[in-house]
Amino acid sequence: MMHRNVCAIVLIGCAACGGAGVAANGARECMDLGGIWEILPDVDGTGLAERWYEPAAAARAWQPIVVPGSWETVLGTKFDTVAWYRKAVPIPAVAAGGRVLLRFHGAATEARVWVDGREAGSHLGAWTPFTFDVTDSVTPGAAATIVVRLDEKVGHNTQGFLPIVAPHFGGLWQTVELLLVGDAWLDDMHARIDAARIDPATGNAVLSVTVPLAGAAGGRQAHFLLIGPDGAPAGEGVAPLGAGGSSAFAAWRWEGRVALWDIGAPNLYRLAVSLSSDRAVLDRAVFRFGFREAAADGRRVRLNGRETIVRGVLNWGVYPPLLAPAPGKERFRGQLRYLRSCGFNLVKFCLWLPPKDLLAVADEEGMLTWIEYPTWHPVIDKAHRDALVKEYTEMVDHDGRAASAVIRSITCETGASADLDVLREIYDLLKKACPGTLVEDDSSWIGWNRIHDFWDDHPYGNNRTWRGVLRGFVEHIETHGIKPLLLGEAIAADTWADTKQWLDQSVDARPWWAPNWLDDQLRFESRVEARFARPGLSLGADLRAAGTKYAMDMRRWQMETFREAMPHSGYVITVIRDTRLANMGFLDDFDAPKWTAEEWGWHGGIVVPLPTRGDQRAFRAGEALAFTPCVRVAADGRAAPGGTAVWRGPGGGRIELAWQPSGPADCIAVQGPEAGLPLPAEVARPARGEIVCSVSTNDGLRSERAWEVWTVPAPSAVPAGLVVYGEDAGRGLAAMFPGAAAAEAGAEIPKDCPAVVTCALSAPVLAYLE
Repeated sequence: MMHRNVCAIVLIGCAACGGAGVAANGARECMDLGGIWEILPDVDGTGLAERWYEPAAAARAWQPIVVPGSWETVLGTKFDTVAWYRKAVPIPAVAAGGRVLLRFHGAATEARVWVDGREAGSHLGAWTPFTFDVTDSVTPGAAATIVVRLDEKVGHNTQGFLPIVAPHFGGLWQTVELLLVGDAWLDDMHARIDAARIDPATGNAVLSVTVPLAGAAGGRQAHFLLIGPDGAPAGEGVAPLGAGGSSAFAAWRWEGRVALWDIGAPNLYRLAVSLSSDRAVLDRAVFRFGFREAAADGRRVRLNGRETIVRGVLNWGVYPPLLAPAPGKERFRGQLRYLRSCGFNLVKFCLWLPPKDLLAVADEEGMLTWIEYPTWHPVIDKAHRDALVKEYTEMVDHDGRAASAVIRSITCETGASADLDVLREIYDLLKKACPGTLVEDDSSWIGWNRIHDFWDDHPYGNNRTWRGVLRGFVEHIETHGIKPLLLGEAIAADTWADTKQWLDQSVDARPWWAPNWLDDQLRFESRVEARFARPGLSLGADLRAAGTKYAMDMRRWQMETFREAMPHSGYVITVIRDTRLANMGFLDDFDAPKWTAEEWGWHGGIVVPLPTRGDQRAFRAGEALAFTPCVRVAADGRAAPGGTAVWRGPGGGRIELAWQPSGPADCIAVQGPEAGLPLPAEVARPARGEIVCSVSTNDGLRSERAWEVWTVPAPSAVPAGLVVYGEDAGRGLAAMFPGAAAAEAGAEIPKDCPAVVTCALSAPVLAYLE
């Protein structure tokens, strides 16, 4: 438990945690209230009328439950209404004039809180922390009973997408704390830090900090101590308190040389803020952040002045067996390191707001993050303007200091129903509260963007249409304004579930994350195995192998083609983990990677597409394999290096392409004229071969990537009796098979027909196959 408390110190600003009272120097103490609470479901909605918040409710059948956690662990995954929590807490002694604060870091979804029968306050929103001053409701040295009424509010504006792929969760899913402070304290939840005003060329930066104050602010001053990534002091200062309206605040400005936070270079600073009076410390808070700036520059995204190619993976927040998206820090860290080993540099939190400890891990790992706020198809209009501004203000207060969070989306796939004036106000709020961040109104389709720093689209499609989709993006950007393009969701590919593993793992009952189609797949496999049984047949294993290979091949082709056609654009691939709706994950249902880092070796800062005529991968014997030598170089967080790429084909030959950096800040897109590699002069049947490209860069990188290509024999005569059936879908089937008989769609196919050529598996074709 102490490990979790220490994390809270760094991230939320406590000076100490787990103490028994206000320290001698007056700094705050905090008590972690996690552990065993009690819960009572309120299915009939009688709790308020029957005053369950009073001691008389003790006679009811309360059940034990662990906090933090979702209430489904006790009440089941189908419970979606109202329940009450309670816990008796000893209140330590408080110094004269001191205050007792009760803080919730995440309560789903609408909370009302009582302490010893007196209502402390209420809060709406599952994702953000909130704090109540409960000093007047407790007696130091005695126990106080905390009661929380929670309404899950399924369908609320900020529930996001997670309930689509997992049961809706409720409860006290994040930490609950009791804070003991003096008569004045730092409001660490609403501090604003601007560390984005940097000069990458010199390393100089300007830091601006504003920390609101609560309580008796008169006669106080604030001391600021900036600590560098190496642990050494980097700057300090003392500031008198300012006032804005009815609120007091401590503000500080500092200039100096810094180490920038960057991809793979997680240079994190700490800022210790002390509130004092007459040399006595009243409160302390510690904030962690990084100096960095993300900006749009024409078609390019720049991080700290250097062009950066976003290579991301979507994360829906699915972490079985948990329902709430609060995995342990090390589980999340392991995912980030796996993705980085596969060449990715960003994780997109799709329609959920990660707890601070997950953002801290991304900061520590030097992994970019994209926060898409949990408003999927929300109501954004003037009637809800006040509630929306409050929600988004709380959310940016929660994540605004995360160094990794360089991109933010206001909403997802909402479209023109969102009021433009309200969107503009929220956009301005995010730009002000999160300096050095790219912001867009709607992560959806490129024609829906209206207030945005970059273009976005969610193209899910097959390879046949992919090049046309990319041409459409290019035309739209050239017509409507030059900005970077980031595919917010794209390039999904299903694989085949491991039915045997599922049966072995769920003998008695299947967990909530079991695939919805598992029984259908089991029936399909059984029927096929019964009909085509033969020695050595392992249908499930064969289908899984074929599925994972196809998913990789499809993704690889679309990603390489995207980088070829739009070399300065970025993408986010769907999705990090399998869900009960789709097997699109990089990780399977049992958290095991489907591919190794070596299998992703073609992907990363250096990508080598293989653009052939018509995107062919099969060629006639004796021909030359014609392609355009092409290399894309994106060096994360540093200058893009020069280098050499050498291609060799299955029939011999060699093609070389060299490049030099075009500038210290830009990625490289280089290609040569079309060239050809020889193929085998003659083959009796289709023969598999490889094109291998060896890449060497001036900074010492050496790698190889290969493409599967096929050499096919010269065409033979059309078999007698062959039928071209139905429409040819523009494929020119009649020209491919001269002299073949033709049959219109719907006509019966003769059973003695030796072969059928068609573009559609219609009922007559399937009957012929049977």
